[in-house]
Amino acid sequence: MEMQHAIEKTARCLNAAGVTWAAGASWMLLQNGVVEQARDFDLLVKLDDAQRAKEVLLQLGSGRPGVTKQPYLTKQFWTFEVDGMEIDMMAGFTLAHAGGEYLFPFDEAHIVGHAAVGTQSVPLSAPEDWLVLYLLMGREPRVGALEAHFQKKGLANPHLLQKALEQPLPTEIRTRVESVFSACQGF
Repeated sequence: MEMQHAIEKTARCLNAAGVTWAAGASWMLLQNGVVEQARDFDLLVKLDDAQRAKEVLLQLGSGRPGVTKQPYLTKQFWTFEVDGMEIDMMAGFTLAHAGGEYLFPFDEAHIVGHAAVGTQSVPLSAPEDWLVLYLLMGREPRVGALEAHFQKKGLANPHLLQKALEQPLPTEIRTRVESVFSACQGF
């Protein structure tokens, strides 16, 4: 219940401030039935809105710049605590890899749904985007869960995988994304 209250409060304030944002990672996966629990709340913010989002979140609780380490090259990474819940805010989410850098181009086009939390609407990022991100992070359990989800439900946003393939990616990741794309086209 504490997490739901903090998410509702965060959503209310970010929405009122006109910030382009979306929930990602495990909380988004939970909303899509891919995982059974989320321990924190990760938000993606459009890079142009990062300062405004940071100001809003600092009004709700405490915050500090996040610690970045390879392969993370995120432009704006902050960790906040709102009503006892940890929130990671990422804008310009970038991951280094053997073939260069992958910049996740988060904007309105990557918001593919909404979840109701209390009286608020929480924008959701796309599972398809997170397949690529988790592959780049080497998070195989999440990748496997997403692949199983896509095999069962199909790809709701195949254009986002096509967009991801336009960026430099290591061969093995490109091959895996193309494999998911091909296997799920019949849905």
